[in-house]
Amino acid sequence: MTAHCANPGSMIGLAAPGAPVWLSRSDNPKRKLGHSWELVEVDLGSGTELVGINTTNPNALAAEAIAAGLVPELAGYGASAAR
Repeated sequence: MTAHCANPGSMIGLAAPGAPVWLSRSDNPKRKLGHSWELVEVDLGSGTELVGINTTNPNALAAEAIAAGLVPELAGYGASAAR
């Protein structure tokens, strides 16, 4: 299968043959490819990890995690700006 890869950066160690990948599917008829590469499972030396490939996702994921209180170190971040 051929999938779109939105990552313009180095993929050294992430494009290993046989590594499990996570894809998303789009039914948009205007797209050249129907799938996008989202994540890859790799062992970078300390066990298997999920690595994000789609560079359009991190900011939204971080904001969602902070808003849900999943990053205790950032609890209340931005609250003073709203006062």
